[in-house]
Amino acid sequence: MRKVLLLILFLFGIMFLTACKQISQGEISFSKTSFNNFTYKEKPYFITNVEVSQNEIQKTLYKFYKLIIVDLDSEEVLSSSALNCATLAVNNIYQASDNSMCIGINDKYFKVLSKDFINTTESLNIQNFDKAVNNDDKFEIDKNDSRKIMYKGNVYNISNLSVNRNELGSYQSVLAEVRIFNPENGKSIPRAQLGKIDNCGSISMQNRVQWIYGKIYSIKANSIEEKFAIEINNEFKVAIKEGN
Repeated sequence: MRKVLLLILFLFGIMFLTACKQISQGEISFSKTSFNNFTYKEKPYFITNVEVSQNEIQKTLYKFYKLIIVDLDSEEVLSSSALNCATLAVNNIYQASDNSMCIGINDKYFKVLSKDFINTTESLNIQNFDKAVNNDDKFEIDKNDSRKIMYKGNVYNISNLSVNRNELGSYQSVLAEVRIFNPENGKSIPRAQLGKIDNCGSISMQNRVQWIYGKIYSIKANSIEEKFAIEINNEFKVAIKEGN
């Protein structure tokens, strides 16, 4: 029995090291001082002001989500939201039809180049992006019920209704959060309880679901005040104002 246990631990160790190696090969890190400089696979790149059409996107090279808050005057990267700032939802490295690389920012795509070409092409202009909304206008997940979204003081229930991408209106925001919760009451399950051992000596099988919250759009021919589309686990669901 002890030999079997040691073998299992050995195999897990190999899997862990392999996983770490794979993560490091595709690692991406952004500059803490410049919103348009980043390192991908240990090579420095910058984001250009050249926008790429969605039709030109061929495939995803690396998936990630990162929120970057930028001061609109100084263009400095901020640690938290401020009065005069823009919030950039940066996600994924893509390959375009001409084999160039691009990056997703707030539902748009911009070409990226090696920093060797930084003097030949204009860098991304922060003025391309809207000023961040006031705190009262932010989309937020309800603290007590992960199935609800708070917006402008109203409560919106995330329904089971799906929306096709061609029904989406204008981009609104991105949440980029992950919640594990009880589907019966929407209450989040603390991380400390996720691997909790029950009285029988096994990991608790408490009823739970995991939601990855992504982008938020308006829905064509519908008021954003009444309903909107929110990305849940890569599928757009309709969030409906409570009381409707």
